[in-house]
Amino acid sequence: MKPRNKIIALTILIWAFVSITYAYVYIASILSNSGLQGYESEWQFQLLMFSMVRLPLLIGVLAVIIGLEVVLLQNKSLTHHSSGTPNGAP
Repeated sequence: MKPRNKIIALTILIWAFVSITYAYVYIASILSNSGLQGYESEWQFQLLMFSMVRLPLLIGVLAVIIGLEVVLLQNKSLTHHSSGTPNGAP
């Protein structure tokens, strides 16, 4: 596996851990409200609402982070492959 792919895989793994933790804390804080009644007091409903409202934003953030990593790692590899002389002269 290339180093760039390892970095992206690690980023996705960290993102998944942070997103799952965020979902748990967010839903637990909503369910701790004693005024909830009916379906709104169920984990399944709150998880559905989280995945409809918050998860798309988190996926967008992941896409931006991966895009930045690709650009930065590509620029880094281009500078390492250059000859170090101006205008690529030998």
